[in-house]
Amino acid sequence: MASSEVKQDIVDALAFELPKAAARFACVSTRCSEVAEGVVDLFVSRCSPRDMLSIICEAIGSPSEHFMVPGYFVPLLNGLMKVLALIQRRHYEHVKTTVPVVLNVLRIICSEPDYEDTDYEKLFHKAAGIACSIRAICAKLEDKDSKKLNALLGLYVLEIMVLVSVGMSSDISRCLPVVLELSDTLQYCELSYIGLITGCEVDAINKLVVGEITD
Repeated sequence: MASSEVKQDIVDALAFELPKAAARFACVSTRCSEVAEGVVDLFVSRCSPRDMLSIICEAIGSPSEHFMVPGYFVPLLNGLMKVLALIQRRHYEHVKTTVPVVLNVLRIICSEPDYEDTDYEKLFHKAAGIACSIRAICAKLEDKDSKKLNALLGLYVLEIMVLVSVGMSSDISRCLPVVLELSDTLQYCELSYIGLITGCEVDAINKLVVGEITD
């Protein structure tokens, strides 16, 4: 697969199945998870970023009930983090489609947390990594598009912080690195603690994102 001699149409065809299949084996062990990440990364590097974004989102959004565990999603979120950085056009539209997929699965996973499962920490680090990818996109955009994406990023990070408090509440020491990383992104989005406490800044960015969708 890594060889340039493998025809692109074969790689594209396999991309629809292999990343999802590899993610299923990621639950077996740490080594299997690393191999699964490598498989997903390989397709990210060989295939169209837009196609891979769609493929990975589909794999995240439609797992079988036997794979509704953090380990399955870790390599997929890792791939999503990388493929977002490769998108060249319509950044806001792609991120706006991606964010609900990620948040939905995190909500489901956190609805019945297993505090003994160490993959929760990896899962949230990958979710925070996606925030970093979105932040990097914001830095490339012009004022209007950057402002909308900044608002969406802020809402995403706030939601992740809430879910971290649910999914990893049994171990503060494991929560702290993720929360610190997310807090740094909140500052980048120019969200202050006072504004968050009063709710005025949340209302403002929510109106910007929801208003754009309504329009």
